[in-house]
Amino acid sequence: QGPAGVVTPLAHLWLTKSSSQSYPNAGVPTVIQYDIPQYDTMGSFDPVNYAFIAPRDGFYLVDVGFYLATTPTWSFSMVYKSTNGGGSWAYVMRNVSGSGQQNKLVNVLFLNAGDLIAHYANVSNGGATVNVSVTSLTYFRVAEMIGL
Repeated sequence: QGPAGVVTPLAHLWLTKSSSQSYPNAGVPTVIQYDIPQYDTMGSFDPVNYAFIAPRDGFYLVDVGFYLATTPTWSFSMVYKSTNGGGSWAYVMRNVSGSGQQNKLVNVLFLNAGDLIAHYANVSNGGATVNVSVTSLTYFRVAEMIGL
């Protein structure tokens, strides 16, 4: 709640994909191009950067899932952060998985108002291009935490 009992709306975002996306083999980490907000309570989705924009300073629960249509040699799923919407991105969460596994990350991050976070991936498949699968196993969710 805000001042004088006013309820402050919290930011909640859940993104999915409408189509598969190709990834070059073991290239530079590439943003997952989410294009369907299942819900976006505060208008926090940035469709240019495929990112969540923190509406205010606070703690946010971040939950991402990544599944590949082609079995890779390995894959990284990463959450990158851009401080105060600047041009510099750095990873703040990362996980690696082997062949045929869902890659999932869950963590609590402190974000300042205007910080962006986005879900990136890097994959290797012995020189071949890999496609991200469009299933319920590939998603990007962020929930602003209450009372922190």
